Amino acid sequence: DVLAQEYQEHQELHDLLRLPTCCLALASRLERGAALLTGMPALAPGMTPQAQRTCPQRGPAMARLEAQLEAVADTDMTVLVTGETGVGKEGVVQRLHDASRRASRPLVRINCAALAPELVESALFGHRRGAFSGASHDHRGHFVMADGGTLLLDEIGELPLALQPKLLRVLQEGELQPLGSDRVVSVNVRVIAATNRDLEAEVAAGHFREDLYHRLSVYPLRVPPLRERGRADLLALAGTFLEHNRTRLGLGNLRLTPAAERLLCDYPWPGNVRELEHCLSRAALHARLAHGAHSTRLRADGRQLVVITPELLGLEVNAEVSLERAASVAQEVQGAQVGRVDQTGRASQMAGASQTGGASS
Repeated sequence: DVLAQEYQEHQELHDLLRLPTCCLALASRLERGAALLTGMPALAPGMTPQAQRTCPQRGPAMARLEAQLEAVADTDMTVLVTGETGVGKEGVVQRLHDASRRASRPLVRINCAALAPELVESALFGHRRGAFSGASHDHRGHFVMADGGTLLLDEIGELPLALQPKLLRVLQEGELQPLGSDRVVSVNVRVIAATNRDLEAEVAAGHFREDLYHRLSVYPLRVPPLRERGRADLLALAGTFLEHNRTRLGLGNLRLTPAAERLLCDYPWPGNVRELEHCLSRAALHARLAHGAHSTRLRADGRQLVVITPELLGLEVNAEVSLERAASVAQEVQGAQVGRVDQTGRASQMAGASQTGGASS
């Protein structure tokens, strides 16, 4: 009876701890259902609902990523998320998990670059007490912690070459053996790996196993850098970060001048979305601290209007970069126009065929 009571209490505690995760998963599913009912597109990675309303049309690069996300999210395929530093790979991983069948189970993250090489094996696969010096208690390992859910292997390109065969075995067999244990543990985990490295080049250089690379890249997802996302995406993200800083700093209104917007669009953003966020956070703080009519004004309703000028952004764009950016935008616009012409032509052909069919019948 005592054991039964303890088991029941343990189960109740387990269910209670799972409640927040289940609520978040339910909210995410309701949001996706509402999007389907209203015909509104799902949110792009890193965009709030407010930003989505200001940017209903995404550029081609993000449209492709969105279609790929929708295709693979509700499967158990292993996904390799690639992209430059700061593009928002973790946001893509979160969306993959939230839209999956495992959304009510945990999303466990481990950064392979943040651990000492001698600790990675224990962190991933677990260990038993006494397995090595300092192992004073058992450790489940991240794979067991993610059982039934999703495991993010961030910075997978940093995984030591000696450990890659063990990871390959888990991916192939769904089994692992903790350090210091003679038991094989079965796990049911969806693995998503993320990296800013070129793993194909790492394979060619002998730094990454080719068989592991192919096992991880069952479905590759490339998150485009900010410079490829187009003006509308960039300004929508900027609006999101401005609103966040307006609330954080207690401002009535926070805006970019037209010249500041042009500077944001001309800048190449080597640090991508993260750099944009930090740039606007600094500029908002400087704008609030600045004194003078160029930075602080009053609106008609008396609320303070803080304006970010190009000087407060602290960005430098040379003429060559501006020309490249202008050419990129022109190509994007031309591509969109060609797409519209093609769609119009196909629609006309279909209409003509329909009329011909109707006449012949």
